[in-house]
Amino acid sequence: MNDLLRRDWEVIVLDNLGLAHALPTAVSYRNARASTRLVYVSHEYEYPTRVGKYGSYRLGLMKRILATFDLAKVRRSEINLLRSCDIVTVINSADIEPFRSLAPGRKYLPLPPGYFGPVMPHRRIDETTPKRVLLLGGRRSEQKRQILIDWLEVCHSRFRRAGIEIVVAGDMEEGLKRLIADRYPQVQILGFVDDLAPLIASARMGLVVDTIGGGFKLRLLSHVFERLPIVGLSDAISGLPVAEGQGYMGAPTLHDLVDLVIRVIDDTEALDRLQNRAFSDCASKYAWSSRADDFLTACGDPHCTVLR
Repeated sequence: MNDLLRRDWEVIVLDNLGLAHALPTAVSYRNARASTRLVYVSHEYEYPTRVGKYGSYRLGLMKRILATFDLAKVRRSEINLLRSCDIVTVINSADIEPFRSLAPGRKYLPLPPGYFGPVMPHRRIDETTPKRVLLLGGRRSEQKRQILIDWLEVCHSRFRRAGIEIVVAGDMEEGLKRLIADRYPQVQILGFVDDLAPLIASARMGLVVDTIGGGFKLRLLSHVFERLPIVGLSDAISGLPVAEGQGYMGAPTLHDLVDLVIRVIDDTEALDRLQNRAFSDCASKYAWSSRADDFLTACGDPHCTVLR
């Protein structure tokens, strides 16, 4: 660290909340060199997200006490980073307003992630496509396990009566697999899938059912670029440059989402329009090269038009 601090830096980047411990050193360095800029790369508005996570867990007294201390630390760290850094990047532009209420004097750079995964140039969804829905993503964390269990409790019996297949793909513990197999034997659990293309081609929609956690969900880009129609909770589909009802379909609650899926699952023309619109609206907006250009431009010119 001392060797690094003896060098001349134009920009110092703190690329996640966990680097708040390095903020005092970075601020001291910046204060001694007027031309140096500090950049905080935020991943989401962490404090309310963490509040929601802890609120969803069944915590004993000691864990509740520890959670209270952690929330205070997260709150303090996030505010310090926002108020001390010259530029703050956001994955989701919706974070700018609450961040600006905490740190009104900062410059904010919307910087959604780039995408370099598989791209399906064309796809046609019709009545021959199996009446199947997918839930994609790993389930190792406690919150993601709970999200899946909560959803299956709400949807399973109604989907079974409607003849809708449920397939879950993503890394998970054996204990969760056994629990789902015991409670919901009709649900197909695949675990980690190396190549999603054949699976996506066999389904009518991908479901986004996250009731816990905020921020931009990177798996949405897999849905978009591999042409899997997105249907989910409106609050969980945040940050995509597509309009609800045109590039995706949303519902306010899990029960409403079950109603929505059952209502649209057989409207293959609407689902086909949905995936085509999402692809066309996003096609040019997630190139890593443009992300890099915007970032370097903002770091070099604090008055550039990409900053808000």
